[in-house]
Amino acid sequence: MKNSKILIITSWTAVILCMLVIFCFSAQNADQSSGTSGGFAKFLAKILYRDFNTIDKPSQDILINKCQFIVRKTAHFTVYATLGILTNTAVRISKFKFPHLIALVICLAYAVSDEIHQYFVPGRSCELRDVFIDFSGSVTGIIVITAIIMIIKKSKRKN
Repeated sequence: MKNSKILIITSWTAVILCMLVIFCFSAQNADQSSGTSGGFAKFLAKILYRDFNTIDKPSQDILINKCQFIVRKTAHFTVYATLGILTNTAVRISKFKFPHLIALVICLAYAVSDEIHQYFVPGRSCELRDVFIDFSGSVTGIIVITAIIMIIKKSKRKN
């Protein structure tokens, strides 16, 4: 019994920590946020465009901006996939009924609240598109962890 309580507390702590990470990134103003993703975008631009170092600075900036969009949306998707995995796991460990539905509702509610939070951060915006990207990441994370659990249970039944 004591171990299950520790597992429940640990799993919900992981969910809260993931939400805090998302909150901290969302609290960055536009310049800070661009700085965070800009390095990754430049790295990606250099990989995707072999002649990157030989083109003029304005053309490099255009390529970096295009890559920055990809980097930002991939980061949204990935962090929310992680949140989906953690939330689904915490809900299952806590033995709630309809764990997938509850996990989805929690992730969707957090995605919406995250975009509303960004509306109040200087230079940031509240975008419905980002809610869809975030929620898609959560759905993907929940599907992935559910598939892994099903595979593990199936292999245990065979043994």
